[in-house]
Order: sequence, then structure tokens, then C-alpha cells
Amino acid sequence: MELSAIGIDVSKDTLDVSIFTGGKPLGKQFANTEAGHAALINWLKHRKLGQVHACMEATGRYSLGVALALHAAGHVVSIVNPAQIHDFARTKLGRNKSDTVDAGQIREYGAMFRPAPWQPPTPALRLLCDLQTMRAGFVASKVEWENRAGSVGGDAAANALLSAAYRALPAKGVLLVAEPMMGTEATAPVGGAYFGFYLLAMGQGRARAPQELRHMLSTAGFAATQVVRTRQPLQTGLIVARKDA
Repeated sequence: MELSAIGIDVSKDTLDVSIFTGGKPLGKQFANTEAGHAALINWLKHRKLGQVHACMEATGRYSLGVALALHAAGHVVSIVNPAQIHDFARTKLGRNKSDTVDAGQIREYGAMFRPAPWQPPTPALRLLCDLQTMRAGFVASKVEWENRAGSVGGDAAANALLSAAYRALPAKGVLLVAEPMMGTEATAPVGGAYFGFYLLAMGQGRARAPQELRHMLSTAGFAATQVVRTRQPLQTGLIVARKDA
């Protein structure tokens, strides 16, 4: 006797479940948590379906928890390539490739094709998969921060810009440098943290202290520089630089 097929549409937070009972489909939603998995198993008992054949799409970590819970409760579980179920739904209902698949269609696929039972990975293999996932996250973060590090300083570009401004100015010309500046009395002690988060969101650049900016201006050729206090120093500071000749 074939087991009753149920379909589970898995997402990060929820499980949409479809069963066929009393001659008609019935759906219910559960949280994709340990408590939700237990509630699903209890609901199946309440519906008096006995052992079921649960079919769901492969969604990595999101589907693993419910699959393990159902398997431990004595049910048959099949985890299927999403492309196969999408092709089935498109063929059956004339859907487009991008249309979503619901739990009822997953249940129908399981009832028709009876995909092979899934076997849980061993604890060692699950640990290895978790470590691989963690490593992939670390590698991605490392690359992201290396890319940011390459653009954080920007000293060469900033120095080139100041030098070009110096050359473009006539004698006695004035350059105004207006940008957030850290390390001043007005911005301490939160200035460094504030500017750090701001530039992190921007993805590049770094805040500089007025002393560093004045040194950069001097290197570019400006002989006289003056720091001017602004009304909102956390938003912007101001340095006036003059070209003597």
C-alpha cells in the first residue's frame, strides 16, 4: 500500500504543508523551527494519516531540520531538485519557468513520481557541511574586506587631486576642503566610530584628522592652511588652504 504523499514548501521562516484527505487537499502552515516541526508531526498524527511520504524541494539548511524531524518520526522523506518540480508544474499547468511552485504541486509530484527516499547525513558529514558553509562565509567576507581595504586609504588619489587643484589655482587662490574630520575636540569621543560606520556604509574612503589633511595640503604645495570651526562638526569640517605663488 502506497503511503500518503504530502508536499512541503520550505522557506527560511515557514513550512507550507499540503495533504490530501477526505477526498480533497488540505493545507496548513507551520514555523520552520523545532517547535514548528513538532507541531507538524503532531498534526499529521491528528489527521490519522499514519506513515507518510513527505516530498520537499532541496533548500539546503532550510529543509534539513524538518527533513530530519520527519525521518526521526518514522516518515519517508524525499528531497527533490527544485528544477524537476518546476518542470512538472509547468508541464501540468502550463506555467512559466519563473512561476512559483506551491505545496500542493509538490505533493502531486511526490504522489505521481514517488521519488527515492532521502537518507540523513551522518553527524560527521553534517559537521563537515557546516564547516564548509562557515568557511565559504569567511572567504567571502575576507574578499569583501580586502576589496574595501584596497579603496579605504585612497591616499594616492587624494594627493593627486590636491596637487591638481594646486596647479589649477591662480596665485593667491583659495581651496576649501570640506569633509567629515575626526580627532578634533568637537567630534571626540564619538567621531571615530561615527565616521567609521558612515564610510563602511559608503563602501570606501576613510576619515582623516585635520592635522593629516593639512600635511597633505602642504605636500601638494599649499603654504598656508587654517582649520575653521563649523556649526555641525560631525557632519563636516572645514580647512582653508591658500596658494601663495
